[in-house]
Amino acid sequence: MYLPFARREDGRFPGRSVATVESRALGPVSVTKTRAPVSTDPEDFAYVDPGDAVVWAFIVAGRIRVRRSSSETVNSAGTLSVDRMQRIQEFSVSPGFEAVSVRMDRSALHLRGSELDALTDGVFPLTSGVPVMIASVATSVLRSSLGNGRDAASEAAAAQALIALANGFAIDATVRHVPPDAARLALRARALRHIELYSGDPTLTVASLAQAMQVSPRTVQKAFEQDDRGPGRLIAEARLVRAAEMLRDDELTEHMGLEAIGRRAGFGSASAFSRAFRAHHGTTPSEYRERNGAR
Repeated sequence: MYLPFARREDGRFPGRSVATVESRALGPVSVTKTRAPVSTDPEDFAYVDPGDAVVWAFIVAGRIRVRRSSSETVNSAGTLSVDRMQRIQEFSVSPGFEAVSVRMDRSALHLRGSELDALTDGVFPLTSGVPVMIASVATSVLRSSLGNGRDAASEAAAAQALIALANGFAIDATVRHVPPDAARLALRARALRHIELYSGDPTLTVASLAQAMQVSPRTVQKAFEQDDRGPGRLIAEARLVRAAEMLRDDELTEHMGLEAIGRRAGFGSASAFSRAFRAHHGTTPSEYRERNGAR
């Protein structure tokens, strides 16, 4: 379930788009905590559109659907999305949505236009490494008394830390000045992360994967051409792994039927789930469940 889409009005998103719970301005950087709006929100919770900023959004809870001219993504809790706000046409959040965002002037990132294009509109798992470090610094800023010029030296240090971390991640994510093979491997890694996150979505295909990566389906296929398995097979196998994990969960299978498990794993129908599972595991989902502990 999502709230109605927020759409641009005169080039900006209106104040009712989401509720701004906290915000800290640190020169060229600001850190903002937002959540889904409710009718009782006070006026000072109004959303302030960041203009043509690069926004690093850490989804804490719920989901957000983001629509651009060339793609649509669903970002869930535990992910980092990087966007240029001017490219977003509309978005919608779930009622439980919460996020912490780091907004930066484009000039703070040492990226050429093509590199900025490669970085933005991306979704990354928030598991380890630089994204977690950026989230940690941003959270620390919100918990502190920094912001709006109260401690200029500390605020400048916090802003520089966030900018340095963001630039480091950007350079790694865009694979600046590297051979084509390295760029192919980077695309492959991004595609694998996307498959891992969204294999449970039955609409995930090679075409939609390519759209999320902002490349052609042929480019995605080429990124996997040295592997034994292409992206289509990897999507199917990720769903089968997901289904097998659920079938081994006694508590889950006690309350959920096979058809529902198949749908949650990303299969469009019970028959498609049964055929794919039997072809891969050599047994039906019900037989697999009986043999692996669920009673």
